[in-house]
Amino acid sequence: MEITAKLDELARNIVANQHLTSRLWGGAGVVITNETQTPSGPGFYPDPDVVVTPYAPELSWLFEELRDVAIDMTDYAMWKPEYFGRLGVAASRVPASESVKMLLLATLREAYELLGRLEIGMDMTETAMGIEYPRSLGADIANFDAESIVEFYRLRGMTVL
Repeated sequence: MEITAKLDELARNIVANQHLTSRLWGGAGVVITNETQTPSGPGFYPDPDVVVTPYAPELSWLFEELRDVAIDMTDYAMWKPEYFGRLGVAASRVPASESVKMLLLATLREAYELLGRLEIGMDMTETAMGIEYPRSLGADIANFDAESIVEFYRLRGMTVL
């Protein structure tokens, strides 16, 4: 199954409220939690990016699903910090007042962007950032816009609201 077909299947499940929950995610430089974390400060390894959301178990489920979509792709280990980091940034831009559905769909929208690069023949490692401190990963990701999320999925044949 092609990448976008797998993502479309995930999107249809989310739109139909058929998403699950999972143990809280922690990996590839991203931690998902429902409690604010205190940064440990500079060190040899930077603190992970923390996504705080009341829907941490649901977002963790989506991260696991998106890992499973990407894990067998070429050079996955090289670009997974960029991939999950950008997914985390996209999720963090969704206000806590939004529904779990909008949180998951906004995060999934970023996966379409990143994994779509692979489908058109781009090499993800060409777009992955080098290591820098402090991290500025995802600075180019737009702020959350519910209307654009609804429109994106409408164009894919799904009614979100």
